[in-house]
Amino acid sequence: MSFRLVETGWENEFTVAAAAVKHELRIVAPFLQPDAAKKLVTKKLRELAVLTRFNLDDFCAGVSSLDALDWLVAQGAEIRGIQNLHAKAYLFDNDRAVVTSANLTTAALVRNHELGFITTDVSLAAECRAYFDRLWSKGRILDATLLAEIRLRVETARRIGGGIPARNKLGDLGAKIGLPPSPLTVSSAFPLGETAYVKFFRSSNKGDRAPRRKPTVQDVADCGSHWACTYPGHRAPRRLNDGDTMFIARLVEDPDDILIYGRAVACQHDPAKDVATEADIVRHPWKANWPNYIRVHDAEFLAGTLSNGISLRKLAEELGDSCFASTEERAAKGEAGINPLTTLGQKPDVRLSERGKLWIHEQLEAAFTRHGRIPEADMAALDWPISPLRPNREIAHQLSPAALKLLQLLIEIVRDKDFVPGRSQIGYEETLHALGIPVAEGRAGQQLKQHGLVELAECLNDLKLPAITGIIVNISGQRRNLPGGEYYEAFGKNDGDEIWRLSEIRKSMGWDWNSISRK
Repeated sequence: MSFRLVETGWENEFTVAAAAVKHELRIVAPFLQPDAAKKLVTKKLRELAVLTRFNLDDFCAGVSSLDALDWLVAQGAEIRGIQNLHAKAYLFDNDRAVVTSANLTTAALVRNHELGFITTDVSLAAECRAYFDRLWSKGRILDATLLAEIRLRVETARRIGGGIPARNKLGDLGAKIGLPPSPLTVSSAFPLGETAYVKFFRSSNKGDRAPRRKPTVQDVADCGSHWACTYPGHRAPRRLNDGDTMFIARLVEDPDDILIYGRAVACQHDPAKDVATEADIVRHPWKANWPNYIRVHDAEFLAGTLSNGISLRKLAEELGDSCFASTEERAAKGEAGINPLTTLGQKPDVRLSERGKLWIHEQLEAAFTRHGRIPEADMAALDWPISPLRPNREIAHQLSPAALKLLQLLIEIVRDKDFVPGRSQIGYEETLHALGIPVAEGRAGQQLKQHGLVELAECLNDLKLPAITGIIVNISGQRRNLPGGEYYEAFGKNDGDEIWRLSEIRKSMGWDWNSISRK
């Protein structure tokens, strides 16, 4: 048969096709994971071409993998990127084509419900090849420079602590080819990882459990779980990987339980950077004993109180010894009488089984529908990391003396120990006075533009650096406490986007501006 529909057994279908291909393999897949790529590319081929997306949010969320790009390049693949790509097709030589809903990920090949067809009809395969060639000719080529830029920007975003969940916040470096945006994007749902953990905050000691009536936003602020999960000093969390799911849980009382009230995407622990600073410990003294970090991003939490969370006791009651990976393994070995809750001990986290992960995911989705999420404005007001994270690019030589002087002034302001984002700001006239520029009444904004403000904003935007100029605001009038509209326009944002502006100011506080020498 030259044409057949397939809805199950995709891993086997790919294995058979990979064994049969002789010379050429062309892949169209928005999301790539290394394990799935290795199942498909099993031999050295004359031509290996991959069409995918270079959407930085995909990589940051872990639904598409930079490691997959690295591995494919090492196999001799040429890779190109297209914005808004949603098609999935796999073309083997010139006589076999697979068109499917399945991305090149393990979840798609093994767990998800996917539908597609396989054909060995030469004319139909040729039509698929023509579609591939049309996109391929317009795609942006992935070279070493572009791959390094993608990695830098993704890792920088992760190390900042992820920030507020925002869709399409990092941008897409693929080619624009004039198609309308895809109605389905990675950001339409939480990116559930291959592996998931329940991360416990605080202990079962008397007085350390939280009351169920405690507002979730207050517990997030107390624990700092919106940007990092903490681990004890003697136990660095080396087993967690980029893209793992962290279900955030709090030990509560009356009655005693563990309630899951949030989730986030993990970043692999870096022992050189992911350790509590002195400033962190001053703000949260308990971090002296829990100094190791797993930074997280795209965190979201249930609105209301902790009582809205998902009960770990209910998980254990419904799934029994199959709720955690460790208890599932013990049961498989024939061990009897396992009580999942007694196995937790004083552990900082527990790895879930596949059933446990999906059960919590479904329960939490339903809870978000009932109770909603902590609003973005409340998330923006939380205490975000302020320690230096990554050396900045050298930009001093790209700025005029006036723009450089302005940047140095703004850096001094955000580094002040009393600086508070959203409250510590500077007016246009005050900025001119600080720069030693006589102020013409009623023209302060225009003067500052002429003395480097526009130039500085354009440079920061071009180099994807924090929009530090957002601390300069109007002190009266309709735009009181807001920058001029040109500020948002310079960075491609909607006028008055305060959530974004406050996030950029926090980045400015923690950025390493040392490459900017004083003149």
